Parts: sequence; structure tokens; C-alpha cells
Amino acid sequence: MVAEALLRPLVLVVDDYEDAREMYAECLDQSGFAVAQAESGDEAVAKALALQPALIVMDLALPGMDGWSATRAMQRARPARGRRLPIRHNDLRVRWRLL
Repeated sequence: MVAEALLRPLVLVVDDYEDAREMYAECLDQSGFAVAQAESGDEAVAKALALQPALIVMDLALPGMDGWSATRAMQRARPARGRRLPIRHNDLRVRWRLL
């Protein structure tokens, strides 16, 4: 079971509403993805840098650090990483950020 979870691409779901996070997490899990969750921009930055997810689904309206600021913080924290990390914001446009 653990080996299977390691083979599944990781998606980080960021939303301050637990119901929204759970909805995304359930859908992604059933679609074959591993899922991590964060409820704030600060938590999202920490988890994104630690976990290196394949995709981040980011709410823009977060308490404290908003989704745009969190995305910029991720970009600044790892500018030399050299891989593009897709971040899907809740405005339905995909932003590619170089991490």
C-alpha cells in the first residue's frame, strides 16, 4: 500500500474551507493521485517546498498570505530548481511557475 502511494503523483490542495479541500482531495484520490492539503498560504509554501508536488490546486482568497503571494513565495524560494510546477488557481487559468 505504501509503495503504491509512492508511485501516485502528488497534488497539493490549498483552500481555507475544509469542505472544498475534502471535495478536491476525494475526487483526486479516486482519480489515482496522492493528495496533501494546506489551509493557508504559509502552510502551502512550506508543504510545496518540502513535498515537491506534481501539481498545486490553489485558492486565491486565503487568510493571511493569499494564493498569489504564496505562488510568488514558492517561486522566490526555489528559483534555481529548474522545473516548472503547474499551479491551478481557482480562476480556472493555469499558471506555470518556475521553482
